[in-house]
Amino acid sequence: MFCRQMAIGNACERTGFPVLRIFHSFELLGEIQMAKFFVLFLAILIPFSAAAQQPRSAKDFSERGIKRYTAGDYEGAISDFTMEIRLTSALGTDKKELLQAYSDGTPLQQNFSGVTAIDPQTAGAHVNRGNAYFAMNRLDEAGEDYTRAIAIRPGMKEAYVCRGSARLLLKDFAGSDADFSKALKIDPKYVKALIGRGMVRFDKGDLKLAFEDLDKAIKLEPRNYEAWQSRGDARRMSGDADGALADFESALAIEPDDAMAYLGRGTINLNRREYAKAIKDFLKTIEIDPRLAQGYRNLGYAFYAQGKLTEAEENFSRALTMAPRFREEIVSNKANMDRLRAEGKLP
Repeated sequence: MFCRQMAIGNACERTGFPVLRIFHSFELLGEIQMAKFFVLFLAILIPFSAAAQQPRSAKDFSERGIKRYTAGDYEGAISDFTMEIRLTSALGTDKKELLQAYSDGTPLQQNFSGVTAIDPQTAGAHVNRGNAYFAMNRLDEAGEDYTRAIAIRPGMKEAYVCRGSARLLLKDFAGSDADFSKALKIDPKYVKALIGRGMVRFDKGDLKLAFEDLDKAIKLEPRNYEAWQSRGDARRMSGDADGALADFESALAIEPDDAMAYLGRGTINLNRREYAKAIKDFLKTIEIDPRLAQGYRNLGYAFYAQGKLTEAEENFSRALTMAPRFREEIVSNKANMDRLRAEGKLP
């Protein structure tokens, strides 16, 4: 479910989304942005479209790269997509030229003297390789691949959405908003771009515009579980827990295996101190997607709040193995819970 193969015409992956904050009394949790965009926008994998002049081996590398990506072998996928790029078209330019081309507003392909062939398949390979970099949190490299894809195919809406996702995680809100808006200029009904721009605007504090985008996404595709789950996260982060729960339930009614909806619902249950419900949701989260570090982290919080310290530490350890960036947050939240336990407010 983390990575669904989709045709170019169909589409590209906040995490559970906006940044979860540590609140003053007992609302724990930290950011889950990375996971959300990983799930939502990196769903794009561009299948190979064979052409007569292309070597069979390019298609083989493309297909194997997609299989490796889906299996979580991102290094292997990067290797295969790199070979696909070499076997189709060559885009020979350095990073300095790439950034200059973007910053001066000139159409990218006009600045790339190193382009020796314009092959649409190469653009798809760059998006796929960018997604593999994204999955490894190598966001700068991912962004460069998305920009190269745009240089080859300026009308490729998926590349703009993926680059917008990477820019958001790099806190480049203006660039991210611009990319999602560009994708919507290409296709005004592109729901993934509406969801992405809605989350950017939420992070910027533009709540009215954020909810306009998310509401429109749901109106356009009422059976799109990602749209419901995304608005649920925005509602949760804006303090509307009841509205968020309703949206998470709508998402799960459409897609019972939506790990991020379980994560969001579990977060609300945890913050309401309904630990048994929270644990059930987080267990379901990691059952569906065992690579989601936030699921183990939040499960650890729920166990820790119950006084089940051994189970908590086991899950914290798993989370930190996958996402060392959570260490400071976990230490802080544990200290908060220890204080509440000393005050008799936790078991």
